Formats: sequence, structure tokens, C-alpha cells
Amino acid sequence: MKINLYDHWLFCKKDLPDGPKAGLCEDGFSPVTIPHDWVPASPSDAHMAYGGQQGYLNRWGIGWYRLHFTLPEKKAGCRYFLHFGGVYERCTVYLNETGIAEHRYGYSGFSVEISDTVREGENLLAVRVDNSLAETSEWLADRWYSGAGIYRPVELEEVPACFLSPRDVSVKADYADGTGSFSLVLTGSYPGVTASVDGLFSETVPDDGRLFLDGLSVSPWSAEHPSLYTLTLTLPAEQGGHSIRLRIGFRRVEFIPEQGMFINGEPVKMKGVCLHHDAGCVGSAVTRPLLRKRLILLKSMGCNAIRTSHNIVSEDMLDLCDELGFYVLDEAFDKWVHGSYSRFFETDVQEDLTWMILRDRNRPSVVMWSMGNEINDQGSASMLTILQRLCDITRALDDRPVTVAMSPHFCSLQGDPVEEHVEDKVAAVRRIADIVDVLGCNYLEQWYEAIHEACPEKLLLGTEVYLFFRGSYNHYFNYSTENPWMDVERHDYVIGGCLWAGVDYLGESMGFPSKGWGGALIQTNLVRKPISYLWESYWSDKPVVHISILDYTKPQEIVREAWAEMPLSDCWNYPMFVKLPMPYMIFSNCEEVRLSLNGKYFDIAKPADCESRILHGFLPLEPGTVLAEGICGGKVVCTHRLVTGGPASRLLFTDTQESTGVLPEQLLFTVSAVDADGVRNPRESAEVRFSVEGPCVIEGVDSGYLCSQEPFTADHIHMHQGRASVILRAAGPGRVTLHAYAAGLPDASITFTIPQ
Repeated sequence: MKINLYDHWLFCKKDLPDGPKAGLCEDGFSPVTIPHDWVPASPSDAHMAYGGQQGYLNRWGIGWYRLHFTLPEKKAGCRYFLHFGGVYERCTVYLNETGIAEHRYGYSGFSVEISDTVREGENLLAVRVDNSLAETSEWLADRWYSGAGIYRPVELEEVPACFLSPRDVSVKADYADGTGSFSLVLTGSYPGVTASVDGLFSETVPDDGRLFLDGLSVSPWSAEHPSLYTLTLTLPAEQGGHSIRLRIGFRRVEFIPEQGMFINGEPVKMKGVCLHHDAGCVGSAVTRPLLRKRLILLKSMGCNAIRTSHNIVSEDMLDLCDELGFYVLDEAFDKWVHGSYSRFFETDVQEDLTWMILRDRNRPSVVMWSMGNEINDQGSASMLTILQRLCDITRALDDRPVTVAMSPHFCSLQGDPVEEHVEDKVAAVRRIADIVDVLGCNYLEQWYEAIHEACPEKLLLGTEVYLFFRGSYNHYFNYSTENPWMDVERHDYVIGGCLWAGVDYLGESMGFPSKGWGGALIQTNLVRKPISYLWESYWSDKPVVHISILDYTKPQEIVREAWAEMPLSDCWNYPMFVKLPMPYMIFSNCEEVRLSLNGKYFDIAKPADCESRILHGFLPLEPGTVLAEGICGGKVVCTHRLVTGGPASRLLFTDTQESTGVLPEQLLFTVSAVDADGVRNPRESAEVRFSVEGPCVIEGVDSGYLCSQEPFTADHIHMHQGRASVILRAAGPGRVTLHAYAAGLPDASITFTIPQ
């Protein structure tokens, strides 16, 4: 039995002199719901030390959480555990005024047995979270937003004295030649366990803890068809009959030198994005429904792979990757001994890495492990020693391929010509290749051929690639307009690319007032940017055509130049200009594109004849309708329009989400300012105020504009490009009505039901 402990918590943002008795103190405590991140409520501070890394939001300090919970019956012969998905960071856990656990790294979870401490009836759980450790240099500070607090789920579990642990289960569910095979290894002593999978079989595991079956009639798992099965493991009745269930998928993943990655015998490219763990106005306290909405949006664009950058992600995230179908590069750390993890590396690295591998090794979505990102001194003896150590830990627990994400700037100074250093770079890569299974390359496309010549037995994965630009042979930091995806298409030995980044994130700001990194496909409020359609045209099997204007009137996002998109806008409202030729870009995977303005057609090239299949040119500025038509086989198969809209006349909810009723649950809604014909006015910036009736509370507001200095934890925000968003936290079942108000415009509302 598991109980989710998400409600009825109290929180206090200060240290308390008598920590173990924190629950007896009432002063300063306020109700919160887990997951909880205390940082989004902090005001921006342009002068905070290393503020850009945290989005100028002050995470520093000590916080206390407390929960009074009731255990109706403490059963004889049962054991009790608390499971924490993640606490950032350095936490101490007390139960009934007794210290029961300490944990340092904020991204790994932990469990603690409380059988001797928990009591029948009322219990007091208190957690001290310490984010007061001052950084002594920029490199030791977290490079992006971490959040603070109990930001992942907490569970109370009751099990019999003899119980099965998922960490002691290793499963290989293979698929080849039209049938499935199943291999199970149990570590520890579990005699007489029965293993069954959805009616396919029910077998007793032999005394050696190993079971193998083949010839199974199953549907294979892949990103396109993520077929899942339930594995049930049950102890004999005389040992208490405890059962656990795991979701598994039958699939074969092969990495074949010179040929690429194959899933169930078919060649597959990883059409990937890198993702951080935060979600705009809610910070790092993200629930499964909001993660699901993010992944479904990426899936609709043809994305099929996720790199978990650069830390252990939540269990919810990987559950969804299994369910929705994504190939996952599961990454553990950033810079080892030269970044923020250096605080814990020597004492905790084996524990943290082992925790991740044992949690995730049975997932069909995980196809590769990454030991870290952009490690300093790449290829040096000290770096190779640590890499070998981490790979040994991983391979002792699982047989999936292991990689490490190499940065492009080792052996040379950033921005300097590096032609004379290429041989040194390749030699360093060769030393790394002797340890890892796949070469993870950050922004190394310009040297793929040289690397492949030196390491022909290794496949390459673009673990980070630019949105638009590409480096050159002489510079990794360049502005070549040949898109990095072309290198993936060109070489069989390149198995894919992970775009930096999939969704805008907090932290790693390039300067105040920006709260974060805006160089991604999707805004923090899950509104797609025009550049996302370029990548959809590369990734998707569906016909795509999209036209955008190069609009230097757009508010600046303050993104580091090489990672930035062009200032693209889906707008044909330019009252400040008269008879001006407007530059455009068209993204399409169609055979031909037809372009017209108010019925007048213009001559343009075919996508296949253009660099990176990007069409570009100029249109005369004339109010009306710009129409781009994608043509295949002589027929129009897709269209995209830009329309000159009138003044905003109403608000309209354009982004809805149905509640699942699984609490805690975050629901994101977006409202747009539209004219009488329903055309969004991208120049509208009115303040929108939200209110809600029913069992929901407003958790945060977001315009998707990271340079906005308006507070996240409010009920109002100014529109950005005619849109504003709100996130609700569901508190229980019932009917909910959300309202949006803006001065001079009719109100908008939307009603939905949170099921029982």
C-alpha cells in the first residue's frame, strides 16, 4: 500500500532553533501542496551573486516543511517506508522529533525505513531543507535554475515483513523476428516468486532468481507505437504474498557501427530535444499532467527523443516517455568535480548514480546512459579515470550503451581559430571513445567526419545542436546557416541530434532582466515559436508548410547569439511601416511551395533546392492575407496564413486541457486577444487578470516572455504577443470555471470538471 503525501503540508522560509520540534511551532508557517518550490514567489534581484544562473530569483536560505499525518493502524509484521522523489537540497528528515535521514544531492531521490519511528495514530513529519551554502565562484554555482524545497512527490508505503523491491528486479524484454523474449534476474533471496505478464505467461522464478522465456506473441514497443505490458511479481502466500507491478515494453535496440541505431530491426534517427526540469511560473514543482502536456506538444512536432539535461529527472517524466513513446538519453550529472556537483561528488557519486540506474533500467524508453555533460579537461588522464569509474558502475548494473556529452571547446580557447587544434581534439575524442559505447557530441558537427575517421567503430549522437546555426571547421562558435540536422541526414553513423533546447527554461540567463534561456522551440507557457516549424519540417512525416516574417520589432529575448533563432514572427500587422519589403522564411518538407499575397503569386524555389530546405525572400508590405501552400504530387496538402488583424475586441481561451482527476494536478490555460474575426492581435499587451471558481487555485501566471519582471505567483500578467497563460492547481473533484478579464474587452471564461 502506498499513500501519496501531497496535501496538508505547512512551510516556513526560515531556520528554526529547535529543528526536531519544528511541527510544534506555529509562527511563520503557511499551507503548501507537494510538490512545492519556494523560489517562484521570490522577487527578482538584479544584483544577486551569480543571479543569472537562477534567473535572478533568490533560492537561498533554509526552509522547514511539516506534515501531521495519521496512520490508522500500525500492523504487526509490517514495515513502513517514506519515499522522497527529490528535495533540493541538503535535507534532514525528522519523524516524531527523531532524525531519520539526511540526503544531499537535490536531483536524486531516496527512501528511509520508519518502522521503528512511525506510530499508530498521529505522526509529525518535519523536513529541513538547506539552500544556504554560498558559492565561491561562478563555476561552482548551479548553471541553471534548480528551485528549492520538496519539489517532487513524497509517499508513505506499507509492506509486509517479506517484500519485493523493484530495485532488485532486472528485466530484458526483447523483440526480434516477430516474437518477444523475456529475461528476468532477481537479486537478493526471493524463493518461489511468480512472474506474469498480461496473460502471456505465469511462471515461477527458479531458485537462482533467473527466468527466460521466448516465442511470446507481443506487440513491440517503439516511439511510434509504445505498446506497454504489466509485469507482476508475487511472493508465495506463505511469505505474505506481496506483489509489485512494473510497466515493460518489448523492443530491440541495436547500435551498429557505420549503419546507425535500429529499433526492432528498423533504422531510426533520434529526433531529440534537451529538457531542463522546470516549467516557467511553477519553477521545479511540476506535476505529471503538466509534463504530459509538454511531451504531447513535442510529439506532435515529430520529436521522438529526450535528453534529460543534465541531471536525474523525475519518475513521472520517464513514466510518460514510456507511455507516449520517446527514446531517452538518461543523464546523471553536469560537470562532476568542476561544477556544482563537486560539493557531493567524492562522497555521493556512486550512491546517486546507482539510484538512477536501478530506478530506470527496466524502462523501454531508456536507450542510453549519459555519465555527464561538458566535463572539464576532456581527454585528460584525470577525466578518463573518473569516466571509467562511472562507466564501470553503470555496466555492473545494466547493459545499455554508455556515453558522455563532450563539449566542443576543449583543447582551444573559445572563439579562437582551432584548425591547428583539430588533431588534438580528435586524439582526445579517441581516448574517450576507448571507454564509452557511443560518442556524445555537443556542437561538434563540423568535426564529425574527422572523428569518424579516427573512431570508425563508434556511432555519434549530437547530444546538443544549435537551433539554426552551425559551427565551421575552423570555429565551433560560428554562424553558418547550414542547419545541424543536415549532418544527421547526411551520415548513417550519426544516430540523431538533441536540440538545445526543447522548451525555454529558467536560469542560465544571458543578462538581466531575462529570467532564463529563451533559445528553444517552445515558450515556458507551452506556446510554439515559429522556429519550431523548421524542426517539424525535418522531423515529421506529415506535410508541413509555415511562413514567418523576420521581425526586428519583436521584444528582445536576450539569448546568446549562436543559440538564438532569427527574430521570426507569425505576424502581418505592421502599421508602423509603409510600403516596405518584408523579409520572410518558409519552412516546408513538401515538394513545392506556392506563395501569394492577396491573391498575387510570387516565384519561389523548391525546398530541396535551398540550403537546409529553408526558403527565404521578401514580400511587399500590403495589409491582407499572406498564404503559403505546400504541394506534393501536384496537390495542395497543407497551408499556412498570416492575416492582418483588426484591433483586439475580445479575449478567447485558445489552449485548453482536460482534467484527469489524478491529484495533485496542474492545468495550463492560455487566453488570446482576438479581433472580431477571431484573428489574434500579436501587438496586444493588455494586462489580463484571472479568477477561478471551484476546487482549483491559481498557482502562477506566465506570458512566455522571460524578460518580464512581473511576479509568477500572482493572478494577473500583461500579454506577450497577444497571449497570457495561467496554471491552476486542482484541489479536488468538482466543476471549475476560469475567468479572464482585461480592461476594455469582454470577459472570457471556460468551464471544465475535475472527475472524482
